[in-house]
Amino acid sequence: MKTRIFSIIFSVILLLTCFVPSVFAAENTRTENSMKEFLDPSGRILGVSSKGEWDTVPENSIPAIVKAAETDIDFILLDVKITADGKLIIFSDDTTQRMLDSENVMNIAETSFAELSRFNLKYSCGGSNEKVSEEKIPLLTDVLSVAKENDIPLILRCSSDIISVITDELSENNALDMCILMCRDSKKEISTALSQCYKKPHIIGTKRGNVIFAMNAFASFLEDEGAVGIELKTKNRYGINYYKSVVGNYAENLRVIADPTIPEECGFRQDSEKWWNDLIGRGYSVIITDHAELFCEYLIRTDEARDRLQRIYDKYVTQHTLPDFKDDVLNDFKKAYTDAVSMAESLLSDKSSCVQELNDCYSALNKAANDININFSALEDGSAGTTITLPRILLCIVFVVAVVAVQIYFFKRRKKEG
Repeated sequence: MKTRIFSIIFSVILLLTCFVPSVFAAENTRTENSMKEFLDPSGRILGVSSKGEWDTVPENSIPAIVKAAETDIDFILLDVKITADGKLIIFSDDTTQRMLDSENVMNIAETSFAELSRFNLKYSCGGSNEKVSEEKIPLLTDVLSVAKENDIPLILRCSSDIISVITDELSENNALDMCILMCRDSKKEISTALSQCYKKPHIIGTKRGNVIFAMNAFASFLEDEGAVGIELKTKNRYGINYYKSVVGNYAENLRVIADPTIPEECGFRQDSEKWWNDLIGRGYSVIITDHAELFCEYLIRTDEARDRLQRIYDKYVTQHTLPDFKDDVLNDFKKAYTDAVSMAESLLSDKSSCVQELNDCYSALNKAANDININFSALEDGSAGTTITLPRILLCIVFVVAVVAVQIYFFKRRKKEG
């Protein structure tokens, strides 16, 4: 009896050891989900908070990171620099002039971290008129700890000469799988830097310019290096960087990234919903923004617009049979309907569609379907599709009266002249 009970208990424990881990494994963290989406070029639109949420705290500071993490933004973009004593810090500029309250302007690469730590960061994005906060320049290791605590992945922008140093630090802190490095240097410099890495990091390359051959060569290089994204920059608002047919070629294997926080490097496109729609409509699937909370709300409305389009597609396409068009007069209805259906299918199969595209398609499909419903009877029997309504009856009466009046007028005139 005891042996039998023991066997039952053992079997239950064995089943639990197989089942429980699979349940927990299915629940990925926010960081894992965002990284998984980024590594899928066909994934949904992603938002990146530029230097954290720094409206009321210093940019690139610990509080800015925490505030950004409190939104639903997917990533936080931070700048990494190295000090004279080899410390990796989170700081955007090469000098202290804009963001630190030091009287003398110091060069970051020529100054020790201990010396930099004597001074405080200025609020927001700094400048001569900005007040001084109580925050110090943070170390990369401290930022990694905060990012882990708040479960949010990072994009670390850096020069190629410190890629291997950053990679080593990420590896030591078990953070390689939660960070992506963004580098603005040349193919040769990036290639050399990656060859020096013991473990290869996720990498994004940046290409400035508007020459298609150079862009293609750089994108091909990034693909060969196993990069996960390409950031495109140009001052030309109408440049090839903004042709969907061009950007779409890169989007097959790389995430295509736009940074409207610097309008002059983004075809003078602003960091606002109008231009988010424009950039996403042109094939960009990762948007860097200074407005993390607003962008998260925009993504929610994008999902709602997609769901609404899906519902009307199911109603008018999946559950609807198109009548047999027998009259050439009605071909315009058919074309409008089939064009709207084709557009809806394209947008619904693409996870990176913008709100405006989805809403415009919804309106077009709804109108085309309603036009068909109004003329349904006429379409079935092959007539001209004209529905008899009171306004049309009145219009016909007015037309007949007018014709009769004209005939009477000319008849009387001819009779008088005769």
